[in-house]
Amino acid sequence: AERTAADSAAADSAPAAPTRGARRGRAPGAAPVAAGPQVVFAWAAAAWRTDADPAAVAVSARLVQTRLAESGLRVARAELWWSGASRALVALGSAAADSTTPGTAARLAAAVRDASAQLTEAEVAAGRRAVARDILFAARTPDGLARYLGEMLERTGEPRAGQDFLQALDAVGAPTVRALLDGLGDGLTAEMNP
Repeated sequence: AERTAADSAAADSAPAAPTRGARRGRAPGAAPVAAGPQVVFAWAAAAWRTDADPAAVAVSARLVQTRLAESGLRVARAELWWSGASRALVALGSAAADSTTPGTAARLAAAVRDASAQLTEAEVAAGRRAVARDILFAARTPDGLARYLGEMLERTGEPRAGQDFLQALDAVGAPTVRALLDGLGDGLTAEMNP
């Protein structure tokens, strides 16, 4: 079978069979287009920047975490975020879809207020022990210890920062935590709703 010039031109100009990606309007091999955030439950975050000692912020976060457990949120936690000289107490939470109580961000802020208002020295001591226990548990293996010491060195630039942080936990008392929580102000919030 001999191809004529007309046959070749017709074959060359015919559209190629579409590839799977091309059928959707994307070039073959292109990354899929994101459909945007898929939020099933309302999520919120609240953050309060602080210049307080990191050990005090860690204990405060633990106490706020305890209050968040009682807040009726589906998922909630409080954390110390620390990078160099910047530190923040951050609370994150998600409410159930059928929740009729106040907004998630409002509950996060309420947990901080409640932690300050209901603070006891025994609760602070339990928070100190919990923070130290979590660190020591994570550092129980050579890899865990190296990770902890490396993170502390990266945050502070000090080789003894890991040991110093654990020692600083012992000095955190109820007056320090109360002053920290009472001095946080409004903070920044972000919410995502379904």
